[in-house]
Parts: sequence; structure tokens; C-alpha cells
Amino acid sequence: MTEPAALAALALQEVAKVVAKLTPEQLADLAEGRAHVEYRSGDTVVTAGRARSAGRPAKASPVDIPEVVKLVGDMSSRDEVLAYLQSRPELKVADLREIARALGPTVSASGRKRDDLIRNIAEGTAGFRQGAAAVLGGAWRQ
Repeated sequence: MTEPAALAALALQEVAKVVAKLTPEQLADLAEGRAHVEYRSGDTVVTAGRARSAGRPAKASPVDIPEVVKLVGDMSSRDEVLAYLQSRPELKVADLREIARALGPTVSASGRKRDDLIRNIAEGTAGFRQGAAAVLGGAWRQ
């Protein structure tokens, strides 16, 4: 039987293989405590808080997620964000969830439908800023 220290070293090598497959965004989430790596026996590996069968690779999205995140983050009105995201039919639910997570804590990635996620992104970005500006600008005094 192998010693515990040797087993630990082998286990760490396997974990390193999983971590090496993470995207930069997933690595940042993991490093900042917003995600976790979980051990489960069997053929399921859970990384970044999401389960995926070890035998089924994820489909690569044709969408440049960081570019969309930057564009949406720079928009100043919720209507502008809504119009932009609705004009991009190639954005699937999985892409929108990844965009929502990348935009930060004010954006909910919990929507089940494409329209729900688009609304959450618009409200959590420009909508959030517009609401804060209204309060700080004195609109609440009227």
C-alpha cells in the first residue's frame, strides 16, 4: 500500500490537471473564493461550482465573451444593453450566464431563459448605475 504522502502527491497532480483546464475567468473566480473545486467519486468532476461529465467536453462558444462583457460594461442605459443583447442571436443561455458572472455581483446569472438573463444583465449593469445615479442625483426628493 502506498504511503499517505505519496497518495497526496498523486492526488495533487490530478487536481493540477483539472485546474489547468480552467478559463482565466474561472481561475479568477476560484482564486477569489467565488467558485470551488469539489471531489466526487465516479466520473463527474465539479469545477467552478458547476458539474460536468468528465467524458463530455464543453462546446466552445463562438462568442468573444470578454468583448461582450466590456461592451455591456461601457453602456450607459438599460435600453442600450437590452437592444444590444437582443440583437445578438448567437448568444445562447450558457454564454449569457458566463457574461452575467463576469460582469460581477450586481448581475444575476440565475435566469433559465434567454430573455430573463438579458433582462438581468441590463438591470445589473446600466440599470444598476442608472438607479444609483437617480438616488445620488436627488431624484428621490421630488
